[in-house]
Amino acid sequence: GPIIYMINNIKNSFSEIFIFNLTAFTACLVILSVNACSKNVYSYNKLIVSIPDGINISKDELRGRFAPLKLVDGSAYTLKITVYGYSQGAEIISFSSGDEFSTRKGKAWIKALIQVINGDEIVMAYIIEVSGNGREELLDTFASRVQEISGTDR
Repeated sequence: GPIIYMINNIKNSFSEIFIFNLTAFTACLVILSVNACSKNVYSYNKLIVSIPDGINISKDELRGRFAPLKLVDGSAYTLKITVYGYSQGAEIISFSSGDEFSTRKGKAWIKALIQVINGDEIVMAYIIEVSGNGREELLDTFASRVQEISGTDR
């Protein structure tokens, strides 16, 4: 009778509300995902490269690899790259059975803090570690990674 009819209407209404809310929730997740994956593309007024003593990379060697970065006089942003770790690759010596031994070189790596700064405010900061099979591959990969995370890879 009337009670069963009311219960069925309530169940149907609840199902419709639930489906609508689930659809709206899914749409919000899609929008948030797209926004989270998008990068802001900054132009920079200055590129600061800091490398402490004892790390065998020159500032000019890195600066030369950042030609695609947009340096614009009127920009409020500074890109600061601070290299804090570097290895040219360890030499690995292995002994096999008998008197034979082999020598090979391990992967080279570089670690750095990348910051986009607006005045005194850090807008974005990343700590990255990149590895490569040799010095040139390592520095090229490092430059590509910095350009990618700083928004200038487009």
